[in-house]
Amino acid sequence: MKIKKTTIMALLTAFTIGAGDLLAQPDSLWSRTFGGAEDERCNAMIQTSDGGFALAGYSYSFDNDERAFYLVKTDEQGEAIFSQTYSCDGGADCRSILQTEDDGFILAGTKGSTIWELGFYIIRTDEDGEVVWSRTYEEGFSDCYSICPTYDGGYLLAGLAYTGFPDDINGDAVVLRINADGDSLWSQTWGGDEFDFFTNVTATSDSGYVLVGGTGSFDLESLSGYIVMLDSNLEEQWSCTYDNNGLYNSFNSSVEVENGGFAMAGYCDVPEQDYSDYQLVRIDSEGELIWRRSFGGEEHETCLSITETNDHCFALAGDSNSFSDENNEEDENEFDFYLVKCDDDGSEVWSCTFGGEEWDGCSAVIQLNDGSFALAGYTKSFGAGESDMWLVKTGLDPVSVPHITNPALPNGITLLSPYPNPFNNRMQIGFNIEQPGMVSLDIFDISGRCITTLFEGFTASGSQTLMWDASSASAGEYLMKLSSSNGQIRTQRAVLLK
Repeated sequence: MKIKKTTIMALLTAFTIGAGDLLAQPDSLWSRTFGGAEDERCNAMIQTSDGGFALAGYSYSFDNDERAFYLVKTDEQGEAIFSQTYSCDGGADCRSILQTEDDGFILAGTKGSTIWELGFYIIRTDEDGEVVWSRTYEEGFSDCYSICPTYDGGYLLAGLAYTGFPDDINGDAVVLRINADGDSLWSQTWGGDEFDFFTNVTATSDSGYVLVGGTGSFDLESLSGYIVMLDSNLEEQWSCTYDNNGLYNSFNSSVEVENGGFAMAGYCDVPEQDYSDYQLVRIDSEGELIWRRSFGGEEHETCLSITETNDHCFALAGDSNSFSDENNEEDENEFDFYLVKCDDDGSEVWSCTFGGEEWDGCSAVIQLNDGSFALAGYTKSFGAGESDMWLVKTGLDPVSVPHITNPALPNGITLLSPYPNPFNNRMQIGFNIEQPGMVSLDIFDISGRCITTLFEGFTASGSQTLMWDASSASAGEYLMKLSSSNGQIRTQRAVLLK
């Protein structure tokens, strides 16, 4: 059996970028975008110890000629506290994030732009996003998708190690163990003669680790969901594959279920159709299948994230082309955030979408203590650039509302407090606008002279964040002025130190 390598590569690219009557579903309370004039993506999100959020992915903006790790830290209302890019030769893409005990961050992803250059890449920051250390591992032919903490204070990284290059490219699933200082301690691969990969690693309640992804090996008819269970010593306890009657399927995320076993989410092909649906697979603690469910419409859906909800149900998030525009069924490039809640038997409770007229893709979902959800991904419909990071906060569950296809937008025109202030060379400035229209954001010195215009033009409603590079400006006090087409003006002051 030969696996279609182009299909698998498309799946992995989607992972990194890549219904009935609704009974009750959450409305959107607010949304925020983050980014510059170029392309940004959010691949991972966590809730931080202060109740805010940290989003991680990549950016081509802010004077980055190549992809750079991109970290955005917000408060609990989604307002940016700081953002930072981390550039390196060959570019880099952050796929996973953890918060450390001292409120810093571990960013994990892949460095390099060609298969010859690819390697696991990790950055450790302090609580303000400043680099503490960075490391590159398995340089050449390896791709990192996920990281989790180990019980001895180190970390496990999971991904894909390419093999058979250049004549017959395949891949093995790979795990790398490092200590708290980033030193490599151990690595191992799993797989057979076809493509095998891990997309997610998480620690379990019995001090073990669960790895999920996909495999085309082990005499399977097609790519299938794959899970490996390790004990606290990283010894394999068991592994299972989950064939779906010969149809392509794979796992992108997993969660340990409170009442035992695991639930894995990803995608599955639809029989005799050229599209895929969300896939949810429930297993017991030994890997035995309990049930399998799928969710979606008559176009493509890909699930990238799962969480167990406060009422012991499941929430799945990713993107959907089926429900993005019910009046334009032929638009293959219009995707929306797609959030599905199902009960502990896998029956759908409700589903909803969030998005605009372009491609919007969700990569992460978490449920907050009050029952609401935070979703993070990217948007081409809203924001300042080609695509921006997008953070959406929903209302409480349940709330009876119609099917959602547009994000909630902040009220009024607001120029947010610049950060940091005082600052040295680089400062972040955010603003909110209520209605789409022409706006300008200008910087004035103390004499009243406009020294630069950060933004001028038409923008969609919502939140935007810009970066001012003041390395060529003199030390002193500066005035930021946000003007809208309806005559509203908002100002903030900041002090540049040299």
